[in-house]
Amino acid sequence: MGTSKAQTLPPRLQAAGRRFQHWRRTRKVGSRIPRPLWTTAVNLARVYGIHRTAKALGLDYNSMKTRVESASPSGQSGVPDAVGAPTASSALSR
Repeated sequence: MGTSKAQTLPPRLQAAGRRFQHWRRTRKVGSRIPRPLWTTAVNLARVYGIHRTAKALGLDYNSMKTRVESASPSGQSGVPDAVGAPTASSALSR
């Protein structure tokens, strides 16, 4: 009855997870995550959410959130932190 973590992830997250695992196995200790991997992670976070993507790729949630927000033209992630949680823009429009 137990399903593995890989089976519950969408194929795009699985593929990105494999790319991150490969990079982690082959990198020099202390090297930073390459920009193309971060770009992939940010794009996936816009689709699947910050938390789910960060967890699937083994990334820090706050680092991921910062990158998603800085990549957005308005400075907001466009990805909700929590389902149904009011955003700053919705609070202002009241």
